[in-house]
Amino acid sequence: DADKDANGKLKYEILSSSMNSIFTIEENTGSLRIESPLDRETCDKYEIILRVSDGGIPARSTIVTAIVYVSDVNDMAPKTTKPAYDFSVSENIVIGTTIGIISVTDEDSGINSQVTFTIVTNWKGAPLHFEIDRTRGTIYTTANLDRELDNDYSFLIRAKDGGTPSLWSDISVNIKIEDVNDNKPIFRHTEYSTSIFENITTGTNFLSTGATDDDLGDNALIRYDLDISTENGQKANYYFGVHRSTGNIFLLRNIDREVYQSFTLTVIARDNGIPSLWNQARVQINIEDVNDNMPVFSPLFYNAEVSSVNLCDAVVTTVTASDPDLGRNAVINYSFQENDASGFFSISHLGNFL
Repeated sequence: DADKDANGKLKYEILSSSMNSIFTIEENTGSLRIESPLDRETCDKYEIILRVSDGGIPARSTIVTAIVYVSDVNDMAPKTTKPAYDFSVSENIVIGTTIGIISVTDEDSGINSQVTFTIVTNWKGAPLHFEIDRTRGTIYTTANLDRELDNDYSFLIRAKDGGTPSLWSDISVNIKIEDVNDNKPIFRHTEYSTSIFENITTGTNFLSTGATDDDLGDNALIRYDLDISTENGQKANYYFGVHRSTGNIFLLRNIDREVYQSFTLTVIARDNGIPSLWNQARVQINIEDVNDNMPVFSPLFYNAEVSSVNLCDAVVTTVTASDPDLGRNAVINYSFQENDASGFFSISHLGNFL
């Protein structure tokens, strides 16, 4: 103020009543001071109406607007929309497939708000199967997945801003691996061999050929059939059956060992996946003999002559019989019925009539 004495003495004041709790002004010097803490994230600019008056009578004054811009400091850590993310993904996806995106915000500005992402801790599942884009927060696969080896993964992601010092937030990620039908049924053995007696009861289970499947749900449900694409398979299917759900083989019809001594069949196990996968096992069934056949003479009538003066061979004739059974069941011993031959003749165990 070009005036002198009281006419040139200036007085400063804030006219904006809403600003009095935030700023104060020294009335003699015009120094503007901060009265309470500022928060750029709440308000980054203030417009303060000031009046400066002289001491004359009448006083003269001027009104001016002072604009205060609040510069940012890194006081806000990156903030995620949720502390944990859950994703699910099929085990047959290709490498590089995006699983999901981690979303964060940082209310600071400039470099203080620039967020980078890293995986800092692997909790569960083989490492190096997933990675996160450092700037976009996109999680993607870096290796082939196999649910039968690792069915879920858990790791910790850190979202870190670019301020000095930097601030960060940690986010946990859980990824569930969903099953696809990529495993065929596996039998305990590729070949089975067993023996049964020819007189076992129809319906009897005598061999288990169950298979397992490492998949889940419908992909692991197994049904069993006999292969009837060959002549041997059709013959076996007439005498034997397989339980659709267990793979147990059972007898359908009685077998005569004297007709069939063995069977070879193929059991097929198919899962319920789409498309269905299958495997097979070979089964050898040997039929054991039981003593179900009587000896049969051939011929049924023998005619022989003997000398009355004992000049001939002691063996009058030899009778012969056969038995279609096996082993001891087919060994034949010869004897007379009681009271036959009147004591003049005898027969050896070999059938020699003496």
